[in-house]
Amino acid sequence: MRGVHRLIYNKYFVDEAYYTLMVRGMSYVWNGLRDFDVYVIDGAVNAVATIGRTVAYVQGAIDKYLVDGAVNLLADVVMSAGNRLRTLQTGQIRTYLLGAFGGAVAAALLLIAFSS
Repeated sequence: MRGVHRLIYNKYFVDEAYYTLMVRGMSYVWNGLRDFDVYVIDGAVNAVATIGRTVAYVQGAIDKYLVDGAVNLLADVVMSAGNRLRTLQTGQIRTYLLGAFGGAVAAALLLIAFSS
């Protein structure tokens, strides 16, 4: 009778069985799922992030040094040519007439040289 009394008194050990199976038993499942999340899912996310940062760094370097470098080189060439051409404009009519006369003489010499 003592065993029956203990069984009934402890409500057929339903709470203990529930605790053993669901709480302690499922803790292994929860820990396994947590480990899967930490090592597999987070690992994949971190790998994709690293790849993305690397691609962005390479793309930024190409843009900065190749594309911007080419544009800046072209701008420097145009500025240099403009600075050199600027010296031709003196604002003095004598200089312009001398240039026109020199061009006419050069054209006449070319015509004489190539007409023979």
